[in-house]
Amino acid sequence: MHVLDEPYAVGVIVRMSEASVRPGMLSAFRAAVLDEVRTYPSVHAGLERFAGPDWRNAPVTFDGEDDYLLEPLRVRHVIAEPAR
Repeated sequence: MHVLDEPYAVGVIVRMSEASVRPGMLSAFRAAVLDEVRTYPSVHAGLERFAGPDWRNAPVTFDGEDDYLLEPLRVRHVIAEPAR
């Protein structure tokens, strides 16, 4: 990628986990996720420490998460580059 005719590695990787939540459990699932991730920035320094060594392929999960879900989480990555 080039910015102003100079080579730069500029962009953002957006990591998304997609969940199919059991009917009637969305509010409880959202509350559990927010409670779980509230401390992540202070506890996990860097993506691999946060998401684990298989961060490219596996979603971040928490104990008891399967109780809320119809199927396992799916993880996706989107690379966002600045507009030219």
